[in-house]
Amino acid sequence: MHSPQEDNFSAPLGTPKFWLFDMDVTMYDATHSVFEAIHPRMERFIRERLGVSEQEAARLQHGYWERYGATFLGLAMHHAIAPEEFLAAAHDFNVEEAVSRSAHPRALCELIRRLPGQKAVLTNGPRAYADRVLRTLGVRDAFKFSVTANDMHVMGAWRCKPDSVLLLHACRRAGVKPQDTVMIDDSLANLKVAHELGMRTVWCTGYRHANAVRRPAYVDVAVSSIEGLARLVAPRKAPSVSRLKLRLMNHQDKESD
Repeated sequence: MHSPQEDNFSAPLGTPKFWLFDMDVTMYDATHSVFEAIHPRMERFIRERLGVSEQEAARLQHGYWERYGATFLGLAMHHAIAPEEFLAAAHDFNVEEAVSRSAHPRALCELIRRLPGQKAVLTNGPRAYADRVLRTLGVRDAFKFSVTANDMHVMGAWRCKPDSVLLLHACRRAGVKPQDTVMIDDSLANLKVAHELGMRTVWCTGYRHANAVRRPAYVDVAVSSIEGLARLVAPRKAPSVSRLKLRLMNHQDKESD
């Protein structure tokens, strides 16, 4: 175990071909206004659909999330509830207003665009919700694609983070190997699986784990926010003197024509 303080890097990230971003709590602080809207709606849906008490609904919601990585997966497996129905009910609120009240880095889109290689979002939330969040943050166009809950019926089964099959599916969609991929997430469980697949891992600690004092060995880098990503990639090599001379000669030739 190591200190998770930002800039205490155990390994350089080099120049990755693919960046796989978590969304909530990684790109912005969803722990307050957003999650405070989602979780009560999840519990109310479970209470009304299954006819259980508030306490039992809360226990099931948290238990399925902890066991499977997403509540919708537990409800589908144990109660035959369609994920689409549950997710629509849980995310039926003013997403734009809630996200706008949440802390997030400035110039987020430009920060992501500057990273070399492809970028994609991997979230256990539904597509309509993810699109609204990304649009509100102003970063939707910075990503080549998104993998959301609507895309998580893979190889004949519902899967969500941290399922290794789902992570490999995202890499295949980008046309890259796990070894050429960096995964950025606030969840250590997700990063542990990514590391086992050969991905490099970045733990975003600022919104949920600000007081963390240890970084597991399977985390390559810890940052307080994704603003720190720009300092983790290998700088582009400066043109050699001979190449600069060649460019100058070509420019002079064009001017003389």
